[in-house]
Amino acid sequence: MAKNVKKVRCPYCGAEIDHLIEKEKILVNHEAKIINGELVVFQSDNEIVEEEGIDGFYCPECDDFITDKYGEAERFLLGEDIFKEE
Repeated sequence: MAKNVKKVRCPYCGAEIDHLIEKEKILVNHEAKIINGELVVFQSDNEIVEEEGIDGFYCPECDDFITDKYGEAERFLLGEDIFKEE
């Protein structure tokens, strides 16, 4: 972990955090086959069919949504108030 990492507070749960969790929506192909008389579903070669892009950044403690923008995530982790009205 980097030295002098500033912790910030989650605006929802108040936890001190030094990172966010990025969640993405990705759709993948699956194969459905009958094996020994039963339907078995496999992911097909990890092929990405459609990438929806970034879903957003979330608090690692309470899992609440923080932002869907990389720049805002960076500014938030640097201690800037990204929630104030401009």
